[in-house]
Amino acid sequence: MIDKNRDDFFCYLAFSTCFALALVAWYLLGKAPIPAGDLGDSDCYMHLIRASDLYETGRWYDSVIERSNAPYGDRLHWTRPFDLLLLAGAVPGSLLTSFSSSLFWWGVVISPVILIALLVALRWAARPLLGEDGASIIGFLLVVQVGVLVYLQAGRPDHHGLLLLLFVLWLGFVVRLIERPFAPGLCAAAGAVSALSMWTSIESLVTVAVILSVLGGLWIRYGGDSMKKTLCYSASLFLFTCLALAIERPWSDLAAVEFDRLSIVYGVIFGLMTVLLLALSLAAARVQSLQRWQVRLSAGLAAGAILALAIWVIFPRFYGGPLADVDPGMTRVLAFTQELQSLLSGDLFWTFGLAMIGYGIIFLGLISCRMIDLRDPRWMLVLVAAVVFTGLAFYEVRWAMYGQVLLLVPAVALITRLRTRLSSSQRGLRRLLANIGITAVFLLLAASGPLIVKHTGKAEPPAARAPSSVKALCRYLTTDAQWQGRKLRILAEINYGAEILYRTPHEVIATIYHRNWQGIADACAIMGAQTDEEAQSRLRSRGIDLILLSPGASDSSLFADPKQTSTLYNRLCDGELVPWCRPVQLPDELASFRLFAITPE
Repeated sequence: MIDKNRDDFFCYLAFSTCFALALVAWYLLGKAPIPAGDLGDSDCYMHLIRASDLYETGRWYDSVIERSNAPYGDRLHWTRPFDLLLLAGAVPGSLLTSFSSSLFWWGVVISPVILIALLVALRWAARPLLGEDGASIIGFLLVVQVGVLVYLQAGRPDHHGLLLLLFVLWLGFVVRLIERPFAPGLCAAAGAVSALSMWTSIESLVTVAVILSVLGGLWIRYGGDSMKKTLCYSASLFLFTCLALAIERPWSDLAAVEFDRLSIVYGVIFGLMTVLLLALSLAAARVQSLQRWQVRLSAGLAAGAILALAIWVIFPRFYGGPLADVDPGMTRVLAFTQELQSLLSGDLFWTFGLAMIGYGIIFLGLISCRMIDLRDPRWMLVLVAAVVFTGLAFYEVRWAMYGQVLLLVPAVALITRLRTRLSSSQRGLRRLLANIGITAVFLLLAASGPLIVKHTGKAEPPAARAPSSVKALCRYLTTDAQWQGRKLRILAEINYGAEILYRTPHEVIATIYHRNWQGIADACAIMGAQTDEEAQSRLRSRGIDLILLSPGASDSSLFADPKQTSTLYNRLCDGELVPWCRPVQLPDELASFRLFAITPE
């Protein structure tokens, strides 16, 4: 059996590696959604910029990007773990080529590499629930889940892939934590993974809430060692969060209150939570009435209320969410960010939601038929997490990747049950064909939504994408004689800002990040100005040299106000002459762009 399991693992690893290599080859051949030589989106370029700045300056604590939101600079809400992951591959590669080239190509392949680790981790995480056979099957279904692949394709260096890997590791540790007797090592490992995930992005607070809810529910219902597990997990989470804070921030900044990235806010919350759990644990050992579940429920609710009240007193803006400190005007900008759209929006439902609903129906069917027993706390964990993350996905599509991973678990449980039944009734070729057919049905379910989008014309209209290459534009802005050797300040469409920063030495005003709300507000105010005098005054105050427009871009309507027809944006797009704004003749390949030079006073 040991030899068979080892052989199965190496076959699984070989499949994972071959699939990742296929993604890279697809990209290099120009067949992938991301064109060869490009990166997926603004986030990808900004990640490389951050890693490059860290390598060149060595300033760990100073993550301000000076050329963004010029002349003031911009500090993103991201943290250092993914920067380190980028440098871990780029620095060794720089022994063979330039660092910038090494960083770019490592950025191209990093997500497929993470996918290999994710598939291996998922096999390990799912084994207690699905057995050896089911754990080997789940990876074959994962690689056709669009919500997962969109973040793990070649050419997309994005921290969301790292978050998904950490989520799967968290799931594996928590399932084992729940099914086994109290083991401090397991609790500490689960807490450490949660803390690393929180360090990467505070959206991981959802996973913390899920495990605390499940472990708390088990303690209320059954008592036992669930309180020890909860306390140990919470203490580990608190300690590793404090460690992450000490690494991420300088001592002078440890007390900074920020809601959109790891800060003292979350350290204090986890500390308070640990103290309350310790009090409950001590009470449970000494107060006889806590042997009854009704009393435990009251105590648990009281502790939760105390924690919620304490957070409200200490950090009242916490309940405003991660964007509590962001200018309300940013909501208009965030509406243009696809990953923040509802799963019910346009073709997103067909691409992501259809398969999730199908898998959800399978899960409910297995529960109703008692093929999955919710008295098993491991399956209760999967159910609670699946409901939470699927619900969040219908609110914002970026949560879909977590929901898809969770909903695969009951789907594979059904596949293994059907395969087992067939094994006892079919033999030889007929059994093989039946097993292939069963798996193919589930693969088709995952692919059904994208196929519907492709064959019914529901895909995003061409007008919503830039017809010309931003890379070609950047090449023009660095090699054309009139721009060579100059450092220009550019007002451009917000989705182009990061790529311009990455590919040129120039500066930009607006980028599509909520902390740069002032740059976005100024750009919109300039382009929405009703008079030339107002626009010129704002342009001069920012020191802008060039205005770059692309009327067919998806974010161009940020500058176009349908209620106002005499804005600077409309005048420039309509070809009206503005005295201090000179149109620049662009090469034919850049025909979809419009460039204007601001004449000196």
